[in-house]
Amino acid sequence: MRLSQYLARLFVALLAITIIPTQAQQAGLSEQQLRQLMQMAEYIGVDYPEAVADGEIINTDEYAEMEEFAQLLIDRGQQLADSAEAVTIRAEARALQEAIQRKAAIAEVQVHTAKLRQGLLSIAPALSLPTTLLDLNESRALYQAQCIACHGVEGKGDGPLAAQLEPAPTDFHERERAENRSLLGLYDAISNGIDGTAMTAFKNLNEQQRWSLAFFVGSLAFTGESADAAEPKLSLQDLVMYSPQVLRSDRPDFSPSQ
Repeated sequence: MRLSQYLARLFVALLAITIIPTQAQQAGLSEQQLRQLMQMAEYIGVDYPEAVADGEIINTDEYAEMEEFAQLLIDRGQQLADSAEAVTIRAEARALQEAIQRKAAIAEVQVHTAKLRQGLLSIAPALSLPTTLLDLNESRALYQAQCIACHGVEGKGDGPLAAQLEPAPTDFHERERAENRSLLGLYDAISNGIDGTAMTAFKNLNEQQRWSLAFFVGSLAFTGESADAAEPKLSLQDLVMYSPQVLRSDRPDFSPSQ
């Protein structure tokens, strides 16, 4: 089963789950701070190609943002309560900063951002998902009401305000970005906004609406694909928390792009 079809099925019936924390009370940072760090790491992994190509800076503003976020990951990592997970997170944050400074290839950067997210997820407080999502038509209507000014009618980042914005709004159909973006990251961006961009927090939407938007825009890059004979063995927890690229690395049977 393709990722788009798996998402569509979840639009119809989504079971509630709780992600069990390993150190929810001992992390040393608040839940919001941990989620912001996850979002920063994922943002670097998705947007790094806009800053660096072939070992050269191609956008100084984007590169400065990569450096800023990498330093914040290091600084916040020092505030984590001492644990084996914290040691790993700090090491990956330093390795990520060093890779950015070397203008390393995107593949190397994404290894560090993925490991950072996994480490942060392992110590994050429990996350409860909604018992249901809006159906696909309601989710599409919500997108049209809330998002088209920047992201465009079809989600291609070409809304009427897009030309005025730097960085440009996300094109949700861009496959490489979608492969390295998690549904949790989308949900957090919708809920909290993204510092340094025009993406603001949608506090006017309830939790179900925000999750529905995350699933809707997260599926756009994978629409129109036919079914596989073999269905990927994914839990809802995996699908929400990890990007397709990470799932492909960890789960050989998961391959949304084949």
